[in-house]
Amino acid sequence: MDKQRTFCLFLSYVGTFFRGSQYQLPPLKTVQHTIQNALESVLQVERKVPVRLASRTDAGVHAVVNVASFSLFMKTRVTRSLVTSLHQQLNQYLLQSSECLRVTDIKLVSEDAKAFDCRRSVTEKCYVYRLGVVPSHVGMLEYINKMDAFEAGMIGLTKFSRSIHILCQPTNT
Repeated sequence: MDKQRTFCLFLSYVGTFFRGSQYQLPPLKTVQHTIQNALESVLQVERKVPVRLASRTDAGVHAVVNVASFSLFMKTRVTRSLVTSLHQQLNQYLLQSSECLRVTDIKLVSEDAKAFDCRRSVTEKCYVYRLGVVPSHVGMLEYINKMDAFEAGMIGLTKFSRSIHILCQPTNT
């Protein structure tokens, strides 16, 4: 009898050529769409393999680690060699497809597919924002002050709506 098994994928990607991480209609090039296509191709299944992401990134944003999960109905017991083989085949497919996306790890999360949801089971998230250093010019001090205010609001638990509001204030120039 088939048993539903849930797997956790750890992904790393350069977001330059992705239109964000989550699926968008019409099927645009997203991380979720790309990993779903890779799974369906490698597993040679006729029906969709729904992939869930723990967090989302916007178009052009890179991720050192993002977590995804998917579930499969399987007759066989999941062994370490089966997971290793899936890991290798996914990365080979992504490499041959010239995708800037790699699976850094795969884990069998649960024999009970309802026990794990990568979006709801997450205990913490860490975002790192990197800004290029540019030569100073008129008005730069105003932007530096805004970034200082933004940074101060990022410490601890944060509601991002307030942070976006700080950055999106019109300038007085």
